[in-house]
Amino acid sequence: MSDQNQLLLDRATALVEAAARAGADASDAVSVLSRSRSVSVRNGVVENTDASEGDSLSLRVFVDGCVASVAADVSTPVDMLAQRAVSMARVSPQDKYNTLPDASMLAKEFADLDKNDPTEVLTEKLVENALAVEAAAMDVAGVTGSMGGGASAGSSGMVLASSNGFSGYYEGTGFGFSVSVIAGEGTKMERDYDFSSASHFADLKGTEEV
Repeated sequence: MSDQNQLLLDRATALVEAAARAGADASDAVSVLSRSRSVSVRNGVVENTDASEGDSLSLRVFVDGCVASVAADVSTPVDMLAQRAVSMARVSPQDKYNTLPDASMLAKEFADLDKNDPTEVLTEKLVENALAVEAAAMDVAGVTGSMGGGASAGSSGMVLASSNGFSGYYEGTGFGFSVSVIAGEGTKMERDYDFSSASHFADLKGTEEV
């Protein structure tokens, strides 16, 4: 398990333990961390660069046959979040069908889906890919204008932990680039687009192929 996923697991486990202290009969918690960067270009000029980060927690608690869920960012103290969830559950209607699965049904082994690529793609490389795919599209016979090109890279990790003994994690990366162009002139113009996306950077199509 990577350091990132160990951090997510520690957070989720802490939430489940806090729920028990707050009076929950059972609970499960999800901890999510995501990062993404993107670049857009048009007519050979960079128009925009974006970067975003997400770091959140969610908790579901079961109290006397009632259930409630809450979500918050990681700055919220886990005991406060757990107490809020338990208080909500105590005033919620009973739902006998909304429960955690029996421990005998829990997965014990997990297949490696090979969804995580540690390749670090710098913003300069994203700009290079976005410019290259737009330039390749503009070289196609009949293309008369560009709606723009773009490139992106991101990663995400998620951990689920529950009071009945389950803990599992998912992590993955995503890379891509795209382009949209116009063909024809006047009232006979049409536009279309293409893209390439992959979990591993090396699996992206070539810019000229797109």
